[in-house]
Amino acid sequence: MGAEGGGCAEAGDATSAGGRSDVLVGEVRTGLLANSRALTEPEATAVVALRPGSQVRVSVRPVPYAVSPGLTLGVHCPVPSASGTRRDGLGTVLSRASLTSGRLVQASTHARIVLGGRGPAVEGHRPWAHHLVHPGAIEVVGRLPADDLADGFLLTATGDGPGAVLDLGAVCGRLLDQVQESPILDQKPPFRARRTRFRFVLLPCCHTAAGESFRDSGSEDSGTTFGPSHAPGHVCRVDFVVADETLRTLSLSQ
Repeated sequence: MGAEGGGCAEAGDATSAGGRSDVLVGEVRTGLLANSRALTEPEATAVVALRPGSQVRVSVRPVPYAVSPGLTLGVHCPVPSASGTRRDGLGTVLSRASLTSGRLVQASTHARIVLGGRGPAVEGHRPWAHHLVHPGAIEVVGRLPADDLADGFLLTATGDGPGAVLDLGAVCGRLLDQVQESPILDQKPPFRARRTRFRFVLLPCCHTAAGESFRDSGSEDSGTTFGPSHAPGHVCRVDFVVADETLRTLSLSQ
């Protein structure tokens, strides 16, 4: 089951100035904490203190919430592609774990993938020092359409071990396991519940020229257009899909 917003008037790769396009990809996994009761604030803080020396952010309203410091993981592997095109990506991904109401545990991982687009491709690999000062960015060597990457990411099967392509779900899964294995937890959840997955991509809109408008392809009035694509809050396309009982995907062009 899916829902789709207005479509763009023209097809093609969305590129930014200089011929490059950035695609934000991410995944969130949610589960029930392996503990018989809700954690107190000090306990929740200790469970998500995953990086020594870094502060855990805590809030109490509207509900108790604790989120770990950001964790950076280096990656060097092919990026997903619906067409099967092999393009290597090199960079880092950012992850966090959080607890809500002392019961609900989530792990999220995201990265901004830099593509060559229509312009010059990213030439060769930069040294790791460059990627460490640009956390959460992955540079792709060679050309790859943004839509091809997005479709491949949303449809790629995910696991908890080494995969053939970039797998943010596996990173989330390992982070959730790390939280659930905390010695603070008694490993007695009040009931059994499957983990859910939410996978998303944010694409640049296919209109880049200042003042250009897009047409609502689903409107009966073929003359209906919307504002310039560069206007704040403009959304070009939305696709939300309930893939199965545990997986939801979202593709957003903005």
